[in-house]
Amino acid sequence: MALCVRTSRQINKNIFVLTFSQHIINVIKPGGLFIFNLRAQTAEEYNREFDTVVSKVLQEGKMVLVEKTDEFPLYQNNTRKVNAIVYVYRRL
Repeated sequence: MALCVRTSRQINKNIFVLTFSQHIINVIKPGGLFIFNLRAQTAEEYNREFDTVVSKVLQEGKMVLVEKTDEFPLYQNNTRKVNAIVYVYRRL
């Protein structure tokens, strides 16, 4: 079973990090996957904070990183191009 978090808009700063650290671990069954993508260029500060929280969870032995993709084009319009990175974690 995988938990995929998808929003139709950008997640507000700090909301998901707080949710991740307090609740996401509890809703994923052992062996289940957590799949998440981050925008590569437009949210550097948020990405650093997310990495800090996830690193703590990994160090506690609650999850393990299964895969991290290279940057890929998420979308592009006339004014900008946005790349993303996908992370796959397994609940231990």
